[in-house]
Amino acid sequence: MALTLRRDAEPTGPLADDYLVEGDAAAEPTRTAGAQIAQALQVLLILLMAALSLGIFWLLALLLNIL
Repeated sequence: MALTLRRDAEPTGPLADDYLVEGDAAAEPTRTAGAQIAQALQVLLILLMAALSLGIFWLLALLLNIL
């Protein structure tokens, strides 16, 4: 954030706040392509681990004659 002098400030008038706080154009920074790819890979790995876990439990159930 930057402090800038207001153009309509009156030096002879009553004391007032002569500074206007200007914010950035983008409130939230955008994520880079690398961060988006990393998040997509994390989601894919979570789904892969879930599928492998389900497969292992299915195989154990078949070996133990539960299914």
